[in-house]
Amino acid sequence: MQGGPDPEVVWQQVVGADADPDAVNGALAGVVGYFLVESLLPAPPNLPTIRTFQRLQGDLGLAWLRQRLRLRA
Repeated sequence: MQGGPDPEVVWQQVVGADADPDAVNGALAGVVGYFLVESLLPAPPNLPTIRTFQRLQGDLGLAWLRQRLRLRA
């Protein structure tokens, strides 16, 4: 969200080179789904920006998942 490196590059260099791609895609889809669904809920008291944060994280995660699946946005 702050303009860091490409998540796929970091994933491959740090952890994921040997990971099963289908398992990674499944886990990523689950996390992305969580962020996007939660972003639609009303904000809890004292956390007025949490839903915007979750939406941004979900959008970025979805872009990464599309990249991994070789889909176009």
